[in-house]
Amino acid sequence: MKVIANVSGFMLISMLVFLTTSCSPGEKSSSKKFVNPPFESAANGYTEMEVDAAEEKTISLPNGTKLIVPANAFVDADNNPIQGKVNIKYKEFHDAADIILSGIPMTYDSGGTTMNFQTAGMFELLGFQNGKPIFISKGKSVEVQMGSYVGENNYNFYRLDTVAKNWTYQGMAAIAPNNDKAMKVQGMTGPPVTKPIEPKPFNSDKFVFDLKINTKAYPELTDFNNIIWQYDGDSDSLNPEKNQWIFSEKWTDIKLEMKDADNSSFWLLLSNKNKSFKSQVKPVFAGRKLEEAKKNYEKRKIEYEAYLKKKKEAVERIKNECDFVRSLSVSEFGTYNHDRFYSIPDAVKVIANFETEEEVDSRTKVFCITADNRAVIPYAIGPGNSFAYSPSETNTLVAVMPGDKIAVFKDFKGLGFTSSNAPKEYTFKLKTQAQKITNSEDLRKALGI
Repeated sequence: MKVIANVSGFMLISMLVFLTTSCSPGEKSSSKKFVNPPFESAANGYTEMEVDAAEEKTISLPNGTKLIVPANAFVDADNNPIQGKVNIKYKEFHDAADIILSGIPMTYDSGGTTMNFQTAGMFELLGFQNGKPIFISKGKSVEVQMGSYVGENNYNFYRLDTVAKNWTYQGMAAIAPNNDKAMKVQGMTGPPVTKPIEPKPFNSDKFVFDLKINTKAYPELTDFNNIIWQYDGDSDSLNPEKNQWIFSEKWTDIKLEMKDADNSSFWLLLSNKNKSFKSQVKPVFAGRKLEEAKKNYEKRKIEYEAYLKKKKEAVERIKNECDFVRSLSVSEFGTYNHDRFYSIPDAVKVIANFETEEEVDSRTKVFCITADNRAVIPYAIGPGNSFAYSPSETNTLVAVMPGDKIAVFKDFKGLGFTSSNAPKEYTFKLKTQAQKITNSEDLRKALGI
């Protein structure tokens, strides 16, 4: 690393980021590790599971991920079938903290052009027996239904090739809602309880009419037997009294749609092959029936509020479980990534210099975190090099410092730069954080993500 200057106690360094260039950002010599975690002692632990090699096994993880391991799926280095117990090691990477700690490169080289990845989730799957690596047998595969916090479907699937030092395209994983999460909520709360409709008193100044309702289709009206319906709007075109023709028409489809639950107001939709009519109505009661309806309403209101409380508690218990699942079968152990290429249509481009409060060394790494904390762009150290960022994104610069600390710059919004007014050169001042980073949770806390 080349020190450019010492300014007010800061070590001034110039950094380089290539977003789409002819050489790899942070390119290393071939003697250095391709996967190179920047923190010396930070842990990014695996989930370890023991399975019997002769039996099919489905492994469910707390975040909604499932691993489906077939029977007789493993061989040793000499291609001999594995028998007995094997150890499966698995971990996932969902955000910038996970990615930075892993040291896994998030760039893709295609024909000499380097692109940066934006992830929807990455995982590493390994297998061992007695401490020795095992392999997935030819013709077998492990299905990974990985929990994902991203619902978009425009992500491809890649495998990390540590020999070729690049990602290899594997196709596109199927994405689906995590139905198990919804089922867990229902299992903890019981069947859904419909919000009751508050009964309203009859208004003699309003037009009323009779309407038979199927309460199985509208359970919120269960207690509204033998009710009358009252016009609840202020437009002649919606008023049944002003449109008497509707009472002589044979309607083949009658629907109610909630308009205002607090006011117990509905849209009434009438239709047949030739005509349709829309009105605003509410169910009303009078006298003793109103008193009885109010008692039933208070009872159902208590039941509904109890259900909402149980549902909130259930959702809180499983809040870390993913809303989506991305499924694909893998025939090799290794690291896999659900990604799309990150682009910056509104890029602000400057020659970037970086100042840190403490001296850095050759192990210092710098990253730009962007794209909802799911893209991590590496910076190569060197004087007066190009840097680009999107002013419409939330961006964070983080330098991994000696002693497993970090230095951070976050105020990109405060710069006020656009693609038309940005200076040719700018110095970013990164502030050192006191906390030592020991795991991804420490890094999230320090970065505020």
